[in-house]
Amino acid sequence: MPDLDADVVIVGGGVGGVAAALAVAAAGYRAILTESTRWIGGQLTSQAVPPDEHPWVESEGVTARYREFRNRVRDYYRRNYPLTDAAHALDTLNPGNGLVSALCHEPSVALAVLHEMLAPHRAAGRIRILLGHAPESASVDGDRIDGVVVRDLDSGQRTVLTGRYVLDATELGDLLELAGVEHVTGAESAHDTGEPHAIDGPAQPLDQQAFSVCYALEYRPGEHHMIDAEEPGVVDEIGLVERVHTVDVVVVRREGQRAGGIHRGARVDVLVRLVVVAAQEVVPQHEILRQAVLERGARGVETAVRDVLCP
Repeated sequence: MPDLDADVVIVGGGVGGVAAALAVAAAGYRAILTESTRWIGGQLTSQAVPPDEHPWVESEGVTARYREFRNRVRDYYRRNYPLTDAAHALDTLNPGNGLVSALCHEPSVALAVLHEMLAPHRAAGRIRILLGHAPESASVDGDRIDGVVVRDLDSGQRTVLTGRYVLDATELGDLLELAGVEHVTGAESAHDTGEPHAIDGPAQPLDQQAFSVCYALEYRPGEHHMIDAEEPGVVDEIGLVERVHTVDVVVVRREGQRAGGIHRGARVDVLVRLVVVAAQEVVPQHEILRQAVLERGARGVETAVRDVLCP
């Protein structure tokens, strides 16, 4: 297997991984950044909704580098998009003019901005990015991870990455299990930690925040694109979130209420929650969405997507 070496190996190219690579390079050291998908940027480029920020983000409570990112997003629109004069002059430009964030912008713009921020360091050889590479194993010396084997998801080729430090910036803490690192999940018990606000009684390792999966959809009147379910009333939920076990979601009608998505099956890493409008029968989510669009008429697509898939 080929070997690559750097001062810091960063596994996971989401927001934290990119920030770590920029910090390492700005300090004059070399970093290797791996990402299992085709895009870096994580939540900023792949979650299909704007950045999740606090209400004071325009004036305080952010790092200098994140402030730079936000400024660069606005500047990208000013340089490349046909803005009105008023919008162009607005310091707090909100490109998408949405209510959910002060910086509604396209994922592709965030990706372009991150690559701009990384470009000088990549040109100088301080940052190397390996896209489409997933961690497969890790070597450990005592309590220290000293190397990671990553696999190219296209070619299958494996590469050994070594560094003075290895950072786990994956979404799910992939290196914890691969390296046998002691860790806990969920809610810890006050009995174990002594923390005053920890839960009473035994720890609850499955008490974890659910993932929300958003969809970009288009409604086309008169067309039918519903996929077949494996059995009536069961939605096979779906290879949209990478590395997540299949979750069976049964859509159940509740009299006078919205229906709820109920997951069932074997070990589930991510609970996928669907809230859907009440239907006359148990049907796949695509059909429920179609019905919701029809019921809402002119307001159909926007309200149906929000109410059915992103409650």
